[in-house]
Amino acid sequence: MRFVTERDLRDKFNSENFTTYVVKEGEKLTPGARQFLLDFKIDFECGSKKKKLEKIVKRSDHSDYLSVYLEDIVRLIKKKNLCLLMNVGRFNRAKAEEIRQADERFRLRSQAPSMGQDELSLEEDFRYDDRFDHNSIYSVVQMETFKWDSDLLEISHKMYFEYLDLKNSEEEMAQKMKNILLGIKDLRSSVFETMDPYFEKDRDKRGGASV
Repeated sequence: MRFVTERDLRDKFNSENFTTYVVKEGEKLTPGARQFLLDFKIDFECGSKKKKLEKIVKRSDHSDYLSVYLEDIVRLIKKKNLCLLMNVGRFNRAKAEEIRQADERFRLRSQAPSMGQDELSLEEDFRYDDRFDHNSIYSVVQMETFKWDSDLLEISHKMYFEYLDLKNSEEEMAQKMKNILLGIKDLRSSVFETMDPYFEKDRDKRGGASV
């Protein structure tokens, strides 16, 4: 089994500006590779059947693939964190530094072998926050934070169901995935607290409502 990574696709894209990618027999797209194709609006073909990128790449039963999958997820999240940090840093360096520290805590947690017995709830831990209602966005910082949060929630929701599938069959991998999900939960909480001043004006408009 060969795993096609984001770097593989980026190198190929730099040499030839392709609009369709063929996933050959014996190949699997990593999450980062899938995100790259999605960002550049490139469809992919698997065998003779063409598939749109909205279709979720299925998880392999092999632990090697799961390891690559989780490593790629962490890299993808850190890439999105860096993008948010850079955009916020254009307006507030202190806030950007707080985001950098939150990203470092996420890195450490995602690498931890075990982090307690916290239970996960899709409804409570990975729900959309009213502060990020796109209808009430009034600044660039809000827009960037909303996009970052939406991307992380999309990743979290897919990972959560993968975690439930693994929970009773591959305990070690399930624990690693759980640590990443808990890391995302803590990361979002830290960024919410850091960016909260940018949403105070909006809460005042809505009569002081807070989430």
